[in-house]
Amino acid sequence: MTTTIQVLSDDLINKIAAGEVVERPAAALKEIVENALDAGATHIQMQTEGGGLHLIQVRDNGCGMSPADALLAVQRHATSKIRQLADLEQIGTLGFRGEALPSIAAVSHFTLLTRTSAEEAGTLLTLEAGNKTHQESAAPLGTTVTVRDLFYNTPARLKFMRSERSENMAILKVAEHLALTAPQVAFELVQDHRRTFYTPGNAKMEELLLSLWGPEEGRLGIPIAATKDEVTLTGYIAPPTAAKGTRSHCHLIINNRYVQSRSLQHALEEGFRHLLPVKRYPMAVISLTLPHHMVDVNVHPTKAEVQLHNERLVYQMLLEAVRQGLTTPLPPSSSQHTVVAEQGSAALSWRGEQAQLATSLGELPSSFTGSTARKNISSDLAQVASPVSPGVTPPLAKPHPSPSLPESRGESIFPPLRIISQLAGTFILAQSSRGWFIFDQHAAHERILYQEMVKNLEQEALATQLLLHPVTLSLTGEEEHLLEEYQEQLVKLGFTLEPFGERTFLLRGIPHILGDQSGKEAVQDILATLAEEGSSGGPLSLVEKALISLSCHGAIKANTWLPMTQMEELVQQLGTTPYATTCPHGRPTHRLISLEELDKWFLR
Repeated sequence: MTTTIQVLSDDLINKIAAGEVVERPAAALKEIVENALDAGATHIQMQTEGGGLHLIQVRDNGCGMSPADALLAVQRHATSKIRQLADLEQIGTLGFRGEALPSIAAVSHFTLLTRTSAEEAGTLLTLEAGNKTHQESAAPLGTTVTVRDLFYNTPARLKFMRSERSENMAILKVAEHLALTAPQVAFELVQDHRRTFYTPGNAKMEELLLSLWGPEEGRLGIPIAATKDEVTLTGYIAPPTAAKGTRSHCHLIINNRYVQSRSLQHALEEGFRHLLPVKRYPMAVISLTLPHHMVDVNVHPTKAEVQLHNERLVYQMLLEAVRQGLTTPLPPSSSQHTVVAEQGSAALSWRGEQAQLATSLGELPSSFTGSTARKNISSDLAQVASPVSPGVTPPLAKPHPSPSLPESRGESIFPPLRIISQLAGTFILAQSSRGWFIFDQHAAHERILYQEMVKNLEQEALATQLLLHPVTLSLTGEEEHLLEEYQEQLVKLGFTLEPFGERTFLLRGIPHILGDQSGKEAVQDILATLAEEGSSGGPLSLVEKALISLSCHGAIKANTWLPMTQMEELVQQLGTTPYATTCPHGRPTHRLISLEELDKWFLR
């Protein structure tokens, strides 16, 4: 009797499993290195050729395997990390399914060389086309896995591989991710005979950031930490001015496993809300340690995603840690000043903002001290207390009312500045010992007003300014519904509104912060935002959105000429305001053009 159902051969089963586990060369490398980490290796060398399709080799100095264990390691569902069903709820290792090595071996020319400390000779295991051979061999302590001609016997999969460059980039990313999970392990990646990645393995995350983010942004890392119940959080975040256009620079590690989590990614981005422009994302390395029973690592075929049993707790911990890290001053550091001089960009102001440092005139880099021009600048700035007006005063348009600025609090993040003039009635130009500071007066004033309103709201409702002549608001049905639903919050923000017929309200009072600006447009903007985005989390989110709108309406507009004293006051207040590097919409408030940059421009 013939049957249509057949039991697949082991060779075909392994090739099918390879399609799940070994998506591309980078995935094969990840599986092999995770086994090395589980083996207790302190040094891992990775070598690839041809984007990993020609060669993947991983050498480690871990515990190694006995001859019997080496033979079992290349059998499907064979593992040293699980004994019973209950173990699945207490997984503390990286690899545990027992499929990686046999799956990789099924689609490559595969060899494994290993030795334990208890044996004088090692074991050399070779797998090719389903044939397995093994023999004694000289071997160092640890394991070396060599994979050649990956996917040579699965041409359909080989056809879908990306370019060699793309595969090399994916391999580099995997090496970086694995290094972040084990800063105490030295990693080395050699691609096509060129070392492309290296970590010292000294357990110092600060040095890892230099390899990951580069020598400039790597020094900007802001440490964060939190502990609650059985959960511990540590990590580093980069300042908002170092934001990137993709989320690929956000790294999440849970129990030493590199993972992806939409929830935690959202918490991280929420912590940077109102500090980043649209479609810009923070740079961060976040590491969480929590009991194994609180983490389910079986929700993804390659264990790239995990599920947390107390996700709300971890979400709130991360959110609060990020917000605290962005507002906590850092201790002074001489290296911080060096970076400021070298990079010469607005991003460096953030480090100064965190440390609340004012660079003194005597701190000029040694490379500057021989320049007469720089000495003249320093001499000019010594008189900054009594600034000199620019030689030519532009015709003044209708003077803008003095901005509502809070009293100065603390030391400015900016070095001593001499205000020179305005450009196009929009940008404030200032000279410092570092170079040119250029301020966007509207963005700067927005940030000042926003932070002052936040502070006032924490204590009480915003002050209301009654209008001499009430303003009539004619609303759509949707706007009327929104206004009635959130009228309590609008009152707290300083608006006084009362019904005045069908779909009509009288605006009798506006937030004092708006000055003589029209409150009608502010109310309409708030309602438009609610109609388009919703409350996004309730009244608190509404208040935040409203404050952004109010700060925008109340801030000095572009193309407004300001007297010198007002420009000085604006810059001074910005320097003592939290989050001074960006406006509430995430746009930069200022930019530094360093003297070094100017030298390069003019080939000096």
